[in-house]
Amino acid sequence: MANSLLSINDLPQIPDIPHHPKGLTFPKRSFGEKKPVLRSFQAAWFKAWSFLYYDEGKDLAYCHICVKGFIERKMKSSTRADPAFVTKGFCTWKDATRAFKKHQLITARQGIPIRGDGDDSESNFIQLLKLSGQGDAKMDEWLKKKTDKYTSHDIQNELLKIMAQHVLRSIAVQIQDSRFVTVMIDETTDVCNQEQVTVVFRTVDDKLIVNEEFIGLYSVDSFTADVLTAVIKDVMLRLNLAITKLRGQCYDGCSTMSGSRSASDAIKSSKIMKDALETTHEITKLIKFSPKREAIFRAFKQENDLESNSSSIGIRVLCPTRRTVSAESLFGILENYSAPMHTWDEAISVARHEYMEFRLR
Repeated sequence: MANSLLSINDLPQIPDIPHHPKGLTFPKRSFGEKKPVLRSFQAAWFKAWSFLYYDEGKDLAYCHICVKGFIERKMKSSTRADPAFVTKGFCTWKDATRAFKKHQLITARQGIPIRGDGDDSESNFIQLLKLSGQGDAKMDEWLKKKTDKYTSHDIQNELLKIMAQHVLRSIAVQIQDSRFVTVMIDETTDVCNQEQVTVVFRTVDDKLIVNEEFIGLYSVDSFTADVLTAVIKDVMLRLNLAITKLRGQCYDGCSTMSGSRSASDAIKSSKIMKDALETTHEITKLIKFSPKREAIFRAFKQENDLESNSSSIGIRVLCPTRRTVSAESLFGILENYSAPMHTWDEAISVARHEYMEFRLR
């Protein structure tokens, strides 16, 4: 697999239709050192794997679907592409059958659309079914039917929804058995510029194993607290989860705090809380963002730990947008209160700038 992103310049220039030459005598290549064996491309492979494109001038085979997918920017991930079929070209004819089968099954993982444009008979979905039919007589017989094949896009989408709902119901049962749950909400915008939120439930089972279950993506008009609250209530109602089980909420960013009675507003309205958090943030930055001051702090902390015969937690930088993790920063300062004080005294004595001395004081 390729390890870097592919460039359009790396791709071969190919026509819209795969090149399948007829009546051509394919050149032979030698494989093996002790007992060399001559092998060449076989015309029969075009029938078995219609996605193949043959370059007569280079005696190389490419995956026409993959190359066109990259050129037309339909591929979701270029890091999964096999360069032998996309950029370098395939010519190891002695392993061709195995490699072609493997590559055809990998196309779904590469993000290529299952259905083609227009004629479904040449779509990746139908071609994969035909590949399965090569070793399964019943599958081959089923594909030859004129009606009742259940391969139309409407039926396939319905089957996918049924399977997704079945998985979701099994997840809901597991969450329902938990005594308490935590909901985790993350905000994102898709490629169509549609705002969405991801919903994840976190539970702890009887064996104290933490489980996180992804529930789904939900389109929203905004990321306000009222909107996200409505999403959470709707998801819990659909999963038949009691709201009384919800004991934790995790959000990404501060936009979720934009309601009229948000946590940010509550902190700002309390001078004690506001000053405490701002001071904690400043202390943690002065120590953690300076290697010299952190080295001084660690030395005093080690002395205190030896005297008390214990091991206290270190200093953690306070994140001003994640209120739920502020406790670690506060505990770090409280448990090491004397160490920062000694750190300031020594740091002030070696401070070279008036502004830094002012911050330390």
